[in-house]
Amino acid sequence: MFGRFVRDARYAALEATSVAAGLGSSSVEAEHLLIAIASGNSKAAHAGERIFDVDAPGFRAATAFGAIGGAVVALLLVAASMRLSRRRRQVKDLKGRLSERERADREREEAEREEG
Repeated sequence: MFGRFVRDARYAALEATSVAAGLGSSSVEAEHLLIAIASGNSKAAHAGERIFDVDAPGFRAATAFGAIGGAVVALLLVAASMRLSRRRRQVKDLKGRLSERERADREREEAEREEG
């Protein structure tokens, strides 16, 4: 019975590899399959993990590295977006203050001309 699970897990790994190498839109299916193998607790999932350990020993480390790298990039993008948004608000506020100051200066100059 365990042999059938090993056979199924090898087929799943082969299918995941061929799908990931094939169409880009189908890579989502491969990712779901790999996630199911990595997080599953069935016999087939454990057999798939063993196959990955033997045939792709760096799979878990590379997956963790990619996930951490993606999280870091996402955090950097969010931080940059928030900072740029704050800068835009500051620029808008400063432009408003500058236009008010220029208007006040013009009015003061006109008042001085009328007096003088």
